Amino acid sequence: RDNSHTVKIDIKGHTYSIDVTEIRSSFGRRLVWSFYVIDGKSVATAIQAKLLQAYAELFGHGETSAFVAISTPMTAAAHPPSHLLAQFLGSSPFLPAYIGKSR
Repeated sequence: RDNSHTVKIDIKGHTYSIDVTEIRSSFGRRLVWSFYVIDGKSVATAIQAKLLQAYAELFGHGETSAFVAISTPMTAAAHPPSHLLAQFLGSSPFLPAYIGKSR
């Protein structure tokens, strides 16, 4: 894990905080986007996820929890890797319903 930071992205009119990581190995470089979903809300970091999970448990609505990570190779493709990941998330018919159910 060489480089990691949190950014906000817009997918179909919804803003999500995600952790962006670049991984390098002898096989090449990969761009990884990850986030946590706790009780229908998305957060980028493990600390935020734990706090949100504790809050959801205390108030009796902590049924849904997930860690989501997607990645793509960082090659000299026609589209930048971040564009490919955004396109993938945007093509999911379940993402807005899954994350936004309690917004």
